[in-house]
Amino acid sequence: SSLIRLQSDTDRLLHTIEKAPDSAETLISEIDSTFSALQYLGGDLKKSLDISSSSDIDRELKDMASPVETIRDSLDRAKRSYEENETIRDRIEKILNKVKTFTNRKRQELH
Repeated sequence: SSLIRLQSDTDRLLHTIEKAPDSAETLISEIDSTFSALQYLGGDLKKSLDISSSSDIDRELKDMASPVETIRDSLDRAKRSYEENETIRDRIEKILNKVKTFTNRKRQELH
């Protein structure tokens, strides 16, 4: 049940990052804090359960750590791509502004 919810949350986060890469920083922070909360909760549960349940919790948290890290890496990459694209957009905008200035100047020279 928890894993299904985590998978659903992951799908939602991945969908969100595709739609809005500029919010990657927020998503990375959300993932980190959610996983930290899960680890903390796991620690609390271990104190109140028997040894075998405790090792199950450890195993589940360990199994979840890798996918969480994969998601975090994907979000980091998406954020970097977005930043690179933003730099390119800025360059394009500067070039277009120069072209606009040039054409305005030429138009004035012709009149």
